[in-house]
This record gives sequence, structure tokens and C-alpha cells, in this order.
Amino acid sequence: MTEGTFDHPRHPRGSVSKQQQFAHARPGMVSPIRLRDMIEELDERAEKVERDSNVDKLTGLKNQDAFYREKELLMKALQEEGGMIIFADLDRLKSINDGLGHDEGDLYIQKAADLFRRETEVRDSRYRLGGDEFVLVLFGIPEEAVVKKLQEILATAQNNWTKEEADALLPHSSHPNTAPLFSMGAVHVEKDSAIGFDSLVKLADKAMYEAKAQKKVDPGKPHACIAGYDLSDLHAAPVFTHVVSQ
Repeated sequence: MTEGTFDHPRHPRGSVSKQQQFAHARPGMVSPIRLRDMIEELDERAEKVERDSNVDKLTGLKNQDAFYREKELLMKALQEEGGMIIFADLDRLKSINDGLGHDEGDLYIQKAADLFRRETEVRDSRYRLGGDEFVLVLFGIPEEAVVKKLQEILATAQNNWTKEEADALLPHSSHPNTAPLFSMGAVHVEKDSAIGFDSLVKLADKAMYEAKAQKKVDPGKPHACIAGYDLSDLHAAPVFTHVVSQ
């Protein structure tokens, strides 16, 4: 074989130019350079498909599929650092969709997602499960800081919509004396927690419904609720602590 030709497409003998490689390629064959570029392009496409499959297109947060795929990693991190799980549900989304249209409902969802992004750290995890439901997993939060963190989110939520936005949305709310908000349920996770991730999420979900029920009693303030549990009797009903914005 003469110098400048190939024993194998990936192993040239000697140094040759691109033009020479194309010249020596058999008719109908893809040149080694082009083949490499095609493989790299396919790899990039596969990576993009995988990234897109984990992202909620409306909000840019991670989606439900990512949440279920990552829950073991989330639990491992919580067991190492401790933290909290927040289950959030937007109020009045259906009435906004029905009264103003889905475009306005989408903007409402996006503004809530932006708020959750601002009120959490980069290392925390944020998910939109679909519709009006979100889950936030915050790491390194001690138990004594859970109430304060919820109060911070609630306080920010009260200022998250401008007066014009609130005026536009309020006629379609069930309680016209409050701004469009959401209900939150939370559960603290101890380091080395013996409770499984699914059980913890269910507790946060129950706390969220408790907070939503409390709004019917006191609709003038946004509410959150913390679910407390007894490690000695996990079948016992959780004890709820109500939290309102300061």
C-alpha cells in the first residue's frame, strides 16, 4: 500500500489532507472525516433528545418523567444532607383557563415556575408534574428553618403578580379579596431518614390539601402547611402545622 492511503478508515498511514482522503475514498463510501462528523452529530442529537425528555417545555423546569427517574438520587442526597420536600398546587388555574383562556393560564403557570426558581438554590431540584402541580426538593434545610423558608416563599408570592395582572385574574377567582396564589405542603427530611421517598412526597401532598382546606376558613392569606410524622408509628395520621405569610 502506498504512502497516503489507508489500512483502515480510522488509522491512516502517514499524514494526508482532507482532499487526499476524499480522493482515496471508494465511490459510494463516506470519508473518515465525514463519518466522524456524522457520528458526532448523531451523539449531539441523542443528548438533546434525552435533555428534552426531562424538561417541561412550558416552564423549563424538570418534568414528571425526570422526577420519577431521579427520585432515588433525590432520596440519597436528602439522606446525606437532610432537607425538605414541598408540594405546591396553583389556585384557580381552571377558572383562569375557563374565564381568560389557556394562554393566560400558561402565563400564570410560568410566573409561578419563575417564583419557585428564584426562591430555591441552584443545587435544589424543581419539577412541574403537570397541570397545576409542582414539587420542590430543597437540600440542607434544618428542621428549625422550614417554617421560615415557607414564609419567605409565601411573602414573595404575594408580590409576584402586578396589580394589573391581579386585577385581570381576580374576577375569575373564588375569593376576590386575594391575589392569585398557590397552596403548599411541606415535609422535613432528616439525615439518614428511614422513611421512603414516595411516603415523604405523599405526606407533603396531604399537607398541601390541608393548606388548601384552611384557605376556605381564612381566604385572606396565602397558606402553607407542614406535615409532622411519628417515626414510631408511621401509620398514624400526620400532625399539621399551619404557616401563613408574615
